[in-house]
Amino acid sequence: MKTHLAIVTTVRDEKPFMDEWLLYHKMIGADHFFLYDDEPGLPLETFCAPHQNYVTVIPLHGWSKKLPGECRQNQAYTHALNQFLGKYKWVAFIDVDEFIVLRQHENLENFLLSLDKDTCAVSLRWRMFGHCGFYKDPKGLVTANLVRRKKETDARVKTISRCDSIVSFVSQHWAELKEGRRIEISDEIAHVNHYQCRSFGRHMARVDRGDCTFTGE
Repeated sequence: MKTHLAIVTTVRDEKPFMDEWLLYHKMIGADHFFLYDDEPGLPLETFCAPHQNYVTVIPLHGWSKKLPGECRQNQAYTHALNQFLGKYKWVAFIDVDEFIVLRQHENLENFLLSLDKDTCAVSLRWRMFGHCGFYKDPKGLVTANLVRRKKETDARVKTISRCDSIVSFVSQHWAELKEGRRIEISDEIAHVNHYQCRSFGRHMARVDRGDCTFTGE
């Protein structure tokens, strides 16, 4: 029997937010996290030691050039698919500034069981949150401090897919499927809160941190 759901992501300069993000998604039903450490010094294995029972850290910084693919994020996703996801039924590829929000179900398993049997991927639209007046990173929980968002739901999505249906990664937002169909559901059922700008200073420093959607380090 396959374990129900894994989450895969690349991580750089996210340590202040990791505990909240991991524990939140563990509470709503994620079984395991595969974190690709894209930060110089590779600090995540030590930092995530308290979560070792449900977290696997894979070094990515300085290693991604050896992996096939057009960008480091897709390289990590492809590696996870080939090496780790065979025992999982579903996988979500989301970033640490993204939180899956379930509006009508208690947990991810119940949500995914509610889908039609021929659905092999479900896309959740973004709700975009700004810095809410914080120049520096807010103390405490991101989800408690950043409470104002853009009124309209963004057209962009993040996707949860059946692992055995994925062929390749079209982008960071969805995968090419070998069977079944991808649906996009109403944000009254589920959506992704995207805390893209957790503080003004952090947002302006993004250029110095680099971008894992490109090749190179």
